[in-house]
Amino acid sequence: MAFTISGATQNNWLILAILSFVFFRLFDIWKPSIIGTIDAKVKGGWGVMGDDIVAGIIAALGLTVALFVSGCVLTKVITVPLRVSGAIASGVPFIGNEIDAAIDKSADAIDLLPY
Repeated sequence: MAFTISGATQNNWLILAILSFVFFRLFDIWKPSIIGTIDAKVKGGWGVMGDDIVAGIIAALGLTVALFVSGCVLTKVITVPLRVSGAIASGVPFIGNEIDAAIDKSADAIDLLPY
């Protein structure tokens, strides 16, 4: 379930499959909050399947948050200092603008990497 709604594409399906499995197993084994309650209080097949379904939903939410943080925050942690250094380098006479353009091109390439 986590993999199904994780936003997998042709570029990132393998890492998302692995992360989806890890997140699901983490929540299925750990059984925090409502997952443990469903497992303990609901009897029969509904309890067995119910905790797995909720673990899959929570794993999908956790994976979505992790992807948002990695896609937005981590790339900016890399590219913002690059762009600042490019702006500083643009003040160098004769070659500063070329250095700035090369650094901007590198930062743009990093921004396009699939997470």
